[in-house]
Amino acid sequence: VLATVPFTFEPVSITPSVTKVTSGTALILSGKGFLANEAISLSATISKFQRFSVGHVNADAAGNFCGRLLVC
Repeated sequence: VLATVPFTFEPVSITPSVTKVTSGTALILSGKGFLANEAISLSATISKFQRFSVGHVNADAAGNFCGRLLVC
């Protein structure tokens, strides 16, 4: 007997509230498709060689998150 189980997944996506930011601007990042309660590290890349951490968030039980960053 061969049993099959349908399997689907939602691809991970992250959506910014704006595409251009300036000093003093708040940026909201929304994400979905993560594991339930997954720890997520957020980083920014300014150039090919300049990347830095901007924070950490945890996905909720449904795999979604929303985080606010203030650009200095």
